Amino acid sequence: MALFNQIAHRYDSWYTTPRGQLVDTIQKKMVRDLAEPQPGEVVLDLGCGTGNYSIELANYGCRITGIDISEGMLAEAKRKANNLNLAIDWRQADLASLPFSEETFDLVLTVTALEFVSDPRGALLEAMRVLKPGGRLIVGVLSSDSSWGEMYRKEAVDNPESVFAAAHLYGQDELTSLLPNCMRILGGLFIPPGSPEINITEAANIEKARQLEYNSFIKNHAKPGFLVARWNKSHTSISNRYGLAN
Repeated sequence: MALFNQIAHRYDSWYTTPRGQLVDTIQKKMVRDLAEPQPGEVVLDLGCGTGNYSIELANYGCRITGIDISEGMLAEAKRKANNLNLAIDWRQADLASLPFSEETFDLVLTVTALEFVSDPRGALLEAMRVLKPGGRLIVGVLSSDSSWGEMYRKEAVDNPESVFAAAHLYGQDELTSLLPNCMRILGGLFIPPGSPEINITEAANIEKARQLEYNSFIKNHAKPGFLVARWNKSHTSISNRYGLAN
């Protein structure tokens, strides 16, 4: 995407802000909880962007391949990984047509990338194709039914050149309907974007983030701004050619 090429050099500036650090902390914990990555596993990061999750999992001991369609985003990812002496296989490719054989990866994940895919179900079927039997597919998306979704929609209206002008946000039912037999879905990022606490650097601490999440969920009845879903690929094909099962 040309738009992501244009913003690649400043994309990571979000993670240097207190709000960005808090959101990243919450989202990464949700993804880890569902993905259950193990050192040595072969992992594919679809729509890897500047390598946020690829680098995280490489540091954990996984063998990572990162895929993105944006040359600019991949250049940033490569630069960061090289600075950390991490051996990650970066490839420019379309999520709709992955350059891998069937049953190659133990874990496939895609985080805040499906929002920009024209055929999301086709992309997930392609992800399932390259997943080994017994493997996990993890999908993290921005939730449409939340204060965060409202913020992203407003940004798209106010700034037609924003990446969110091209984004499709997801509700829980829509996300789980993309493939059959979703094993589990998590909702998080309950703290609203306008909360004064979100701009406190300390909030990026995991325990502090948990406290803020709990308070927002219990006291404010907030709806989740981020959804993470998991599908397992069974060893025997019982529901379709890719063996999706609970």
